[in-house]
Amino acid sequence: MIIAGFGLVLWAFAGKPGDAMASRAADSELASTQAPAQSADAEAAPLTVPAEAGMASDAPSATPTPTIQLPVSFGAGAPAGLIAAAESVVLTGAQVMTTTGAAPVRFDAVRTGGDPAYQVTFAAATRFDTIDTSLTFTDVRGAWAGETITYTALAVLTDTLPLLEQVLGDAGASVAGYATVDEVVAAAWQDRTTLALLPFDQLEPRLVVMAVDGQNPVEN
Repeated sequence: MIIAGFGLVLWAFAGKPGDAMASRAADSELASTQAPAQSADAEAAPLTVPAEAGMASDAPSATPTPTIQLPVSFGAGAPAGLIAAAESVVLTGAQVMTTTGAAPVRFDAVRTGGDPAYQVTFAAATRFDTIDTSLTFTDVRGAWAGETITYTALAVLTDTLPLLEQVLGDAGASVAGYATVDEVVAAAWQDRTTLALLPFDQLEPRLVVMAVDGQNPVEN
């Protein structure tokens, strides 16, 4: 009885050999059936990336280099070519900005103690069918002041008057300013006694360039 009881207890604790194997198999089957569900859950779950990892993958943005603005102003009579040249200047780390107010750099046709920065070559000219194409600088000054009879009128571009007055002095009553080169050419062709003074780079084929004291800019 005691032995039988002990064997029953062992059987109860250990169970039948077949039951033990079945239990393990069942556990194995349960594990195998639950594993795919866990795998599916893992696939369905969104991938969370730590903020530090995402930030580390981003390339550092370059800091823009600040651009310094250089204000430049132009006084009355500043040639259009000078203004265009100044506006097209390219400086490293700086940008030329034209202004009508006070500026550290100012270009002016009036001499006020500044340094020469731009040169304009003028040519004396008249209508192309003129035979005598020579005159003296004294003749030019006289025509500018209205004191000669050879040329009783002098046609110029209005915006070049300040430059011409640097060399020839105050303009006389004989000097007429025009807005365009075409108007200057028309004035010269209208009257043979009209002399034109134009920047050399704005001469027209309808005009003949005069030699002043034997010097002709066309031949230079």
